[in-house]
Amino acid sequence: MKSNFVAIRWLTPLMVIICWAPSPNLFAQISGYPAGRNQRAEVSQWMGLVKVTVNYSSPSVKAHGGGKDRTGEVWGKLVPYGMSENPYRVGSTMPKEIPWRAGANENTTIAFSHDVSIEGQKLAAGVYGFHVIPDSSQWTIIFSKNPKSWGSFFYDPAMDALRVKVKPQAAEFHGDLTYEFTERELASTTLSLIWEKLRVPIIITVPNIADIHLAQIRLELTSGKGFGWQDYLSGARFCLNAYKGNYEEALEWMNRALECHTLWGDLAANPININFITLQTKAQVLVRLGRMKEADSVIAVALNHPTSTSQGILNYGTFLLAEKKSDEALKVFQKNELKFPKDWSTHWGLANGYAVVGELKKSLNSAQQALLLAPDDKKQEIKTAVEKLKANKNFVE
Repeated sequence: MKSNFVAIRWLTPLMVIICWAPSPNLFAQISGYPAGRNQRAEVSQWMGLVKVTVNYSSPSVKAHGGGKDRTGEVWGKLVPYGMSENPYRVGSTMPKEIPWRAGANENTTIAFSHDVSIEGQKLAAGVYGFHVIPDSSQWTIIFSKNPKSWGSFFYDPAMDALRVKVKPQAAEFHGDLTYEFTERELASTTLSLIWEKLRVPIIITVPNIADIHLAQIRLELTSGKGFGWQDYLSGARFCLNAYKGNYEEALEWMNRALECHTLWGDLAANPININFITLQTKAQVLVRLGRMKEADSVIAVALNHPTSTSQGILNYGTFLLAEKKSDEALKVFQKNELKFPKDWSTHWGLANGYAVVGELKKSLNSAQQALLLAPDDKKQEIKTAVEKLKANKNFVE
């Protein structure tokens, strides 16, 4: 019995030691303040369907805990220029010199949902470790295939996915390191690293954004959206206006849009999917395919449909003018006059149609009638055309 008591007496402190041993896993689970009180931050930007996200921890020029203000001592001092000596190097396999982690604490990361171009160089979709080599006149931006490192202390150049060079710029004062997306366009943006009085801009572009959207539209039209005529219409109009291609598939989509009434009882009784917009869109696709006779047959039905409007017919005629189909456009404008003789858009269409074919007197007459009937937001444009036509000058370039 005594021997058992002795064993238990020695086992108890041993268990305590084991439980309190410094386990990295235990420490990683403790939700204390961020190291150095460098707050974590995340910023994202979309370019169409393409998402870019930066995760980082943000140091400040003011040292936490009442330390001194480091304004003027960040670049070249707190953040050295060039590669830095690795203060945590252990053994021969860790790097002697490392880039800056472009933040604090854990590895700064940047994620791309789709393939992009960085400063004109291709980079595949994925999550990357984000490192930089600062310099007074030029920075090296590094995208590493390893996004899991703690800072740059285990940085391995063999894992580089891409390096680009960028030039720093002067900026308004930022006390905390910040990442911002500026100059945001549909298929491009500029990611800027900003701290103290320095901005480092990195241009990100999506070279195939229309293809990405077209691929998504195709997927969506095989889902529940593939049963709705409005979605087929939207897909075809994307090909006409944004993608400007893929017209054979767009024609198939318009045929489906116009045939949807055969699938549903309510549409069969009231085929709202057959209207001026759907018919006009099919005609536009046929024009782009060079099938003018078919386009004329479809638009003839559209012009006589109860949903047709003077403005809608004007839009189709204007489309034909843009497609260099001047004679066909004038015929459409003339049919608009027969159907809607009192609308300003009818006369404005005729003014454009006659001007394109060089009949300036007829164009002037139509423009003057349009001016009398036009809404206020259109009067100046029409008035300018009238003045040019009075001087025997064509207002259509």
